Amino acid sequence: MNNQTDWGKLQNLQKTFKRGTELITQGVKPKALYVLISGRLIVYRDGVAVSQVKKRGEYLGEIAVLLKMTASATVKAETEIVVIEIESTKVIPFFNHTPDIAIALARRMAERLVELNSNFSQLIDKAYRPDFIKSLQNKYGQTVSSNTEELNLEKLKPFFVEFAEGMDILTQGQYPSALYILVSGTLEIVKNGKVIAVEDKPGYYLGDVAILRNTFSNATVVTRTVSTLIEIKIEKVENFLNHSPEIAISIAVKLAERTLAINELFLDLQVDAVRDLLKKEEQAKKEIESKIEGQAKKTEEELKKAQDELKKDEIRKELAERKRVRAEQEKLAADQFSKQKKQDAITTQINELKKVEKDIYDLLGIEMAD
Repeated sequence: MNNQTDWGKLQNLQKTFKRGTELITQGVKPKALYVLISGRLIVYRDGVAVSQVKKRGEYLGEIAVLLKMTASATVKAETEIVVIEIESTKVIPFFNHTPDIAIALARRMAERLVELNSNFSQLIDKAYRPDFIKSLQNKYGQTVSSNTEELNLEKLKPFFVEFAEGMDILTQGQYPSALYILVSGTLEIVKNGKVIAVEDKPGYYLGDVAILRNTFSNATVVTRTVSTLIEIKIEKVENFLNHSPEIAISIAVKLAERTLAINELFLDLQVDAVRDLLKKEEQAKKEIESKIEGQAKKTEEELKKAQDELKKDEIRKELAERKRVRAEQEKLAADQFSKQKKQDAITTQINELKKVEKDIYDLLGIEMAD
């Protein structure tokens, strides 16, 4: 099938929104379905940014609009954006007049379903928060029923084909030979040899995801009872959908129903993962801050210790210098004392000599001259 969509022909529906504009609000029914032409948007779940939308042709609000429900997330413009805006009340009439866009939407829903299943499987394989995943599976495990009108299968009676019990309608790993719609009977969905589901509700599509994505069937479908199905041969599917846009719309709605629960589940898983990451980042930040604080304290202590050592060294030098000066002063004093002592001894000797001299003069009866 042709995967190209000419968005240029919808220029009259293009609108430009400023950065920060909230196109869709969680918990509120979207006023329109949007298709991104240029720019970037951020998707928030419970106030947590969980993903970015920047691919041209990406749909926004399609599940809520198709199922006439409130939005699962808030979508806000990260940059100035250009989008195609289709008012919610005009979506179905619009698709009826533009079957190629309806087919493109159905194809995107098929891709979205496969992406979500793949991402969810990877999380389970990695054993990410098994308790949390189980609680969410219980929360979103119920079948979703939309408020949309059911397809009138009787209008497609020329395509009715009856299949006997035990016949393979689709084979896992092989490309579908036709697009099927269940009219009556019971089918078994078998994957890797194990029955994973039983379907008996009229309007159930078979091979739609594989055909829209140009890939192989991911499961085998076997008739458990005699069953009547609408059969559209593979080579006629694209022409059929272009002439019967209500089928493309119906496929998109059914895929939206299948996507809704796992989309809600995956959004909550993304929120949990982001919160876990933020928690770890905060913990790592605290640890780093604690290490920096500890290092700073250690550095401060080492600096103080170094300063104390420097001060002690300066004190030791000052004491040594004082000791040296005191020693010199003591030596000088000792020298002066010794000199004085010598002078005193000389003076004493001189005085004693003068006395002896005087005594001699006195004996001789001579008067001693001064």
